[in-house]
Amino acid sequence: MHHVGVEFESGIGADLGNDLGFAVYELGGLAHFPLAEVTQSSDYTSDGISLNHKVAWGAFNFTNNLGLVAVHEMGHWLGLPHPFSQGCEGLGDGIADTPNEDISVPLPGNATFMDCLPRDTCPDKQDTDPIHNYMGYTWDSCRTEFTPGQVERMHSLFNLLRLPKVPA
Repeated sequence: MHHVGVEFESGIGADLGNDLGFAVYELGGLAHFPLAEVTQSSDYTSDGISLNHKVAWGAFNFTNNLGLVAVHEMGHWLGLPHPFSQGCEGLGDGIADTPNEDISVPLPGNATFMDCLPRDTCPDKQDTDPIHNYMGYTWDSCRTEFTPGQVERMHSLFNLLRLPKVPA
């Protein structure tokens, strides 16, 4: 990547031919997966990241104010799905070292998916839920890691689908 640019609703900001654009809107976060058929675009709505100002670093939001929603959305932009994408079936996010998670399983007591408490929503699978994974749905204070397989996937998809679209 060359630069991280900022794109605002007024249209002032990044040249997405060279930069990744961030737009600030009301939704929590949105990013588009890299697709082979998408060509270089100057439209952040088709190939950038949108974030709510309430999830930015230091925002008055005690659950997601460390800026890690941007990291989560960057993971999507680089090709990562959620670890709960397939529930307990198959490889969850399609990456072997990311444990499966099933967000439809009720949690005990007053616990929420935003707590940093260990849980195992797929007891027939080898590992417990990836509560510290950037691609899950937890508070920013819980998010600390991508798995090595996720890092490898992001590098591979960036080199295959994003890097060729960067102007020389």
